[in-house]
Parts: sequence; structure tokens; C-alpha cells
Amino acid sequence: MNGSGLDIIARIETPFAEKFGVPRQSGIADSPGRIVFEKPFRDVDAVRGLEGFSHIWLIWQFDRAQRQSWSPTVRPPRLGGNERVGVFATRSPFRPNGLGLSAVELERVALDEPEGPVLYVRGADMVSGTPIVDIKPYLAYADSYPDAAGGFTGGDAGAVLTVETIPAITQCQACGRQYETVRYGRTCPHCESPDTYLVQGSEMMIKEIEAVEADDAAT
Repeated sequence: MNGSGLDIIARIETPFAEKFGVPRQSGIADSPGRIVFEKPFRDVDAVRGLEGFSHIWLIWQFDRAQRQSWSPTVRPPRLGGNERVGVFATRSPFRPNGLGLSAVELERVALDEPEGPVLYVRGADMVSGTPIVDIKPYLAYADSYPDAAGGFTGGDAGAVLTVETIPAITQCQACGRQYETVRYGRTCPHCESPDTYLVQGSEMMIKEIEAVEADDAAT
């Protein structure tokens, strides 16, 4: 359980090591993600039937943007950081409860991995290691409103952006083999040893992407 009184059910692994450069919304960049459940919730029965859905909602915590107080207005990057609007009219991380909501594509549910079940997703807009507090299936008939007004955003996300990464590589000290960290996590997929270490970081180059602005532009 975290400071908000909510249980952390899982954490997501993404190419984004820092919050700067993370896509401003889910789905606008074709970025991969790997969701690993915390041990109390690492139960295949908990994801039974989820493989039938193409997209899921992730409810998660802005754990790197926590503050003791909150402001009723923020300056969203979409307005150049120069105009204040109400915090509840934005998706700013600086909120009273610091919770985020993302709709992502569910590529597959892996049940046969050492840390399984593991969810592989695309379109994630979260820093690697972000705590997830709930997962729900996305229902197009209930969750999609194509004619909804977009307020000051204009409602236009533009084309899906491309994220090019040099993937993080982990090496196993037990068998000496290397593998992609975002795909298999901290446990070696070859010998199942947890005695591993990072040998290549997750540097990234994001093409034509509007990065998250500095803290002073969002508050």
C-alpha cells in the first residue's frame, strides 16, 4: 500500500527512464510497455479473460510528481506554459490525489514467464517503474465519444508518433547471457536467475514528439 492508501498492484517497464520526454498522452506514441504484477497480485486468475480485450485502462500514480500541497490552477504545456487553467480542466500530474489514467493497447498476456502473468502493451505514456493501482478493460461502446469537445486542446492528437530507442540490456551473472530488459525484466529468461545487472541503459530519441515541459511550466 502506498501513501494514498491504495494498493500498488503492478509496475510498468517502459523505455522512458525520466519524466522528460515521456509522451504527453497515451496512444500518441507507439511506445512499448511491460506490466509486472506485485507478488500479492501475481495470480493468473486475476487476468483470466483479459486476453479477449484489445485495449485496457491503466490507473496509476504520479509517484515522481508528489507534493505536499496543490494549486487550483496549472499552466499546461499545450498553451505554451503561459496561461493558467483549472487543474481539473487538465491532465497535469500536479493534482490533489496524483492519479493518472491511460488507455493502452494490450498486445498479449504472458502466463509462462517467471514473473507471470505479464501484460505487454503499446502506447504507454509512463516513466519506467510507475506504480499501477488498477487495470480495467477498455469498452469502445461505453468509453469512446468521437464527437466529444476537446476544450483548449482542440481535440486533435495528430498522427501517432514514432519512438526510437536503444533498448536497455541486462546481463545474467549466473549464465552470462544478455537479454532485453523491457521484455523480460530483472529475472533471466534463460536460467531464471535473479542475479542480473544492467549493461546498457535506455537512451532514447523521440521524433516529432512534444515532450513534457519542466515543472515550472506545468504548475
